[in-house]
Amino acid sequence: MKNNFEEKIFEGLEGELRLSYCGKRIGNVGHGFGPYLRDEYLIYYIKEGEAELSVDGRELLLKGEGFFVNFPKSGCIYRARESLPWTIKWVSVGGELVGRYLALCGITPEKPYMPLQNGREVEMLLDEMYELFDRPSPSSRIYCVSLLYRLFSLLSAGHRASADKGGYVRRALAMIEERYADPAL
Repeated sequence: MKNNFEEKIFEGLEGELRLSYCGKRIGNVGHGFGPYLRDEYLIYYIKEGEAELSVDGRELLLKGEGFFVNFPKSGCIYRARESLPWTIKWVSVGGELVGRYLALCGITPEKPYMPLQNGREVEMLLDEMYELFDRPSPSSRIYCVSLLYRLFSLLSAGHRASADKGGYVRRALAMIEERYADPAL
């Protein structure tokens, strides 16, 4: 089976949010990584496939399109399933704001995975970041950081939409419980 791997690295800009490296794996079978402890966040977009993720002793199945985050100093191990090749793209990010932005997106060390309904725009951002990443101009690097802000914006919008749907369901259930005997309901 084919295992394509590419990664680009540069010294990032210091500050509130910085991008250190990005990469991608396309159609990987059985690829695994970890355990490893890093000082930065590794944010993975899963386009397709499945993998088993172990984070600090907890086991998760990563299935289909979604995101998972390897938090700093976390003992994360993942392995793609042999039967379902997976395609992933990632960025390594650091800075003072990353943890707060991830929390706004509903991604925490206790819940490091978030499924996506339609990741096309997210994938396009990561592809653009990957293409511009190693250009030496400051404007390219600054633009890549702006794409990180856009990524967090998209993830938080997706989280708010799913949280709102849950709120509607809870309110509907409460209304049904209160008025189940009312024929007008």
